[in-house]
Order: sequence, then structure tokens, then C-alpha cells
Amino acid sequence: MKLLIAGRMAATALLAGTGLARADFVLISDEEAAQARRFIAERGPNPSPSIKFDGPIDGVPVKSPFDFVVKYSAHAGAQIDVESIRVNYMLARDPIDLTQRVRKFIGPDEMRVTGARVPRGRHQLQIKMQDSNGELRTAYFTFCVEICEPRTTELPKHAP
Repeated sequence: MKLLIAGRMAATALLAGTGLARADFVLISDEEAAQARRFIAERGPNPSPSIKFDGPIDGVPVKSPFDFVVKYSAHAGAQIDVESIRVNYMLARDPIDLTQRVRKFIGPDEMRVTGARVPRGRHQLQIKMQDSNGELRTAYFTFCVEICEPRTTELPKHAP
């Protein structure tokens, strides 16, 4: 306990000497906060589109082919720009654009994919979209087919 207190005192003294100790300053002004409140009142607290994946759950293997749904909605009276929707496969050296493969499944408020054939293993999709107000959203969904390999922090290595 004494060692813990001594360590905290030493850290405080060190920070005080470097100018990193507690200082009173204005991080956000009253005017800036009022501007933010007006913005939220006009556009809502979450102006960018919402994206929800209704499909395989990461860690629970599924059999291929399978179906999944991506639901999306805009806020503050905006509409999803369906032409802006992009789907990328992320567990590759460079993302692979799958948008044209799923274009026929994209509707105004959801992408309802049926009969998706995917090889066994762990996979990740990136979904990007924009609404009519220009607000952007990107979401990532990970799922496993037949087996769930342990997660790694590195992307797979590819032969030259």
C-alpha cells in the first residue's frame, strides 16, 4: 500500500514538472456547447445512417449457402442513397469489392441476400453507405462458415 501511494506521488510530481499536471482550461466553450445542442435539435443525436446485420453471429458457425439481411435507415428526414452502398470483403490483403455481386439484393431499407456461398473459415464484410444529407456510415460484420478459427490480430499472409 505504501509503495502504491509513493508511486502515485512520484507520478504526480513528474507530471507537474512536465506541465502535464491538472490545469484549468476551457475545452468546450458555452457557445460551442450551445451550437452543438442546436445541431442535435435540428438533425437528431445520431445523424448518420444506422446499419444492423441480421445473419450469422461471429463465433457460431453456419453452413454454406446461407441467407443474411443488412437493415439500414437514415435519420432526420434523410433517405439512404442506395447507389452509395458498398460491400467489401475485408480479410484479404486488399479489400475485395463485392458490391456488384449483391447489387440485386439491395433495397431502399435493407439488403436481403439469399443463397450466399462462402468457403469455410472466418470472414468479414464491410458495409459503407451515405444518406441524402451526406452523412456516412461504415459497419463491419464477422461470421464463420462451418468452422470458427481462432481470431488473430494479423491479416492472412499471401504468397507473392
